[in-house]
Amino acid sequence: MKKFISQITIFTAILAVVVIGSTAGTYFIQSKASFKLPPDRHILVLGDSHTECAINDNIYSRAENVAQSSAIYLYSYCKLKKFLNENQHIDTVLLSFHYPTLTSRGYERWENRFTFQKIPSYFTLLSREDIDVFSNKKMRLLKFIFQPPDMIVLKFIVKGGRISYKDLHIGGHNKLDNKKLQKDIARWQKEEKRTEADSISFYQKEYLLKIADFCKSRNVELILINTPTYKPEIYDDNDKLEDFRNTCLPEVTYWDYSAFPLPDGCYDDIGHLNYKGAEIFSKYLQENPGIGAKTTK
Repeated sequence: MKKFISQITIFTAILAVVVIGSTAGTYFIQSKASFKLPPDRHILVLGDSHTECAINDNIYSRAENVAQSSAIYLYSYCKLKKFLNENQHIDTVLLSFHYPTLTSRGYERWENRFTFQKIPSYFTLLSREDIDVFSNKKMRLLKFIFQPPDMIVLKFIVKGGRISYKDLHIGGHNKLDNKKLQKDIARWQKEEKRTEADSISFYQKEYLLKIADFCKSRNVELILINTPTYKPEIYDDNDKLEDFRNTCLPEVTYWDYSAFPLPDGCYDDIGHLNYKGAEIFSKYLQENPGIGAKTTK
């Protein structure tokens, strides 16, 4: 029996060393990814699925879109620091800004599987302070820490060690063509109307303010952008959004494009543009530099 226990112990120890070593090696490879952007790409687009889907950086060519669906502001903050440290020419940041993004009901995803699933891709960008945010779910955190991104080692070998942030799956423009608008309208009508009980997410607010402070410290202009929404007078909370901005970020530029004129066929659902809408909106941004809808400071 003692021999059996001894063998199990040795096997477990060897397995642990292999797993830890493999994970550490993978994250070392990730840490070598380049975040360099071409000199003509001086605008960084961050945020969640709203900017991810609305801004086509092949058309809006002054920008690099690294927004990502279901990405909390913590992840935007981590990317911001890395990109600004490696690209001194970035002078502007466009950050997705919608009321549901800020609320606990609509976007409190600190314990959500989508947030934890992103940890392997972002792990090398997280500071100790950022990791501590997830400390109330230690086992789930460890589970995903030991699940590095698929194929990253193979990509590193095939590319001769020259991998970039694009290989880490941390964001980029997403062309939608799912045609879910009518279904989304029907779903919204069945739900209870939003109430005053909605509260601002503590961590969303904290990391949004961190983003603003970091941009200011680097002399980079932060622009909060509310991308086009289907019938915002019905489906948006822009008054609440404006109240929050006036209270917490009164000095930050805000571009409200929620009412940007687009036909119904340009929306994938209530809150997101499909590829047709993104092409029109991105062309407008490209052709009108420095101009925001209802731009305020």
